[in-house]
Amino acid sequence: MICVREYFPDTFSTAVRQKSRWIIGIVFQGFKTHKWTSSLTLNYFLWRDRKGAISNFVSFLAMLVMLQLLLLLAYESLWPNAWHFLSIFSGSAWLMTLLWLNFGLMVNRIVQRVIFVTGYYGLTQGLLSVLRLFWGNLINFMANWRALKQVLQHGDPRRVAWDKTTHDFPSVTGDTRSLRPLGQILLENQVITEEQLDTALRNRVEGLRLGGSMLMQGLISAEQLAQALAEQNGVAWESIDAWQIPSSLIAEMPASVALHYAVLPLRLENDELIVGSEDGIDPVSLAALTRKVGRKVRYVIVLRGQIVTGLRHWYARRRGHDPRAMLYNAVQHQWLTEQQAGEIWRQYVPHQFLFAEILTTLGHINRSAINVLLLRHERSSLPLGKFLVTEGVISQETLDRVLTIQRELQVSMQSLLLKAGLNTEQVAQLESENEGE
Repeated sequence: MICVREYFPDTFSTAVRQKSRWIIGIVFQGFKTHKWTSSLTLNYFLWRDRKGAISNFVSFLAMLVMLQLLLLLAYESLWPNAWHFLSIFSGSAWLMTLLWLNFGLMVNRIVQRVIFVTGYYGLTQGLLSVLRLFWGNLINFMANWRALKQVLQHGDPRRVAWDKTTHDFPSVTGDTRSLRPLGQILLENQVITEEQLDTALRNRVEGLRLGGSMLMQGLISAEQLAQALAEQNGVAWESIDAWQIPSSLIAEMPASVALHYAVLPLRLENDELIVGSEDGIDPVSLAALTRKVGRKVRYVIVLRGQIVTGLRHWYARRRGHDPRAMLYNAVQHQWLTEQQAGEIWRQYVPHQFLFAEILTTLGHINRSAINVLLLRHERSSLPLGKFLVTEGVISQETLDRVLTIQRELQVSMQSLLLKAGLNTEQVAQLESENEGE
């Protein structure tokens, strides 16, 4: 099943136009194209589509009757010596039973709507969803009239012109309508100058987004990038040591989920799981993450590279070399001091990148598509790059180019150790010890 999520028009006239177009297509044009069949199951679903032509009118009239009865009830209850009207429900037990059952189902529907709207948009919007039931009834009623009028004017619903309305889609790539550009935030915080921003935009590092590119060029620090991303997304930021995360907390999140969303579980606060991410997480992905881990999730921005190295340490399928262990062993051999090892680690971490980030930044595949492919990749034993080639998503040439860029961008622990003064024999010994652990 393919679903499209978009913002509904936010003015009355455009909402009526949009809804009437749906009614014309689903009810009237659908009836012309798909007749009733001999299958009761298929007819049931056809009826669910077509009943709107009747129910939109009936629901609006029922709403008016309900409002009238509520006004009469308020009048009888609050006004002294009020006239008491005869009940329209008296003397019919089966009707009262039916109404109470219908009332219970309606309450259940309202409660479910409040719960799920609150989960995405907060309690205020959740409570307002009750009032939007009445607003929606009015829109449906007016849209039904408009659709019926257009069909009658043209004689055939298939002749009705397509009433185009503007579509406003939420982003599933992590960029939302309200986000300020990262460069603007850095300028406002006086981290960079306009000249530096122009230079960074003109000379962006291939395979990296603007923030990572400026970090590689030395225009900003990892802390400044994290602070700007946190301000952009309205969340907090912090620096973490992924090696200090308790293994019991790592067990809270399956490897497939952590690798899919590129997050690490950091701690529990009042039964809320705090996860770290190097980039903003859109509301749709955050809600999906909440469902997958079975508890409420909140995220913070962490410094560049800390999630990538943490994912490789805790979740990667082939862990191979542990760069942190190489530094530890070098200190044990007294080839490095602890201060030198700490400085090397601070140079190493910001220069680690995910394959998927480079692939999407180069434009070979968008971030929403890679999310879907990552779900399918969970059932495969192939590395992600080979999996995408096998599926025909990218070519072998594209894979080779992305891997080459990743190698060029990333700093290896071996090169940093050599730069720090260790010789090739010492580095080879550290690699051998690392493989044996």
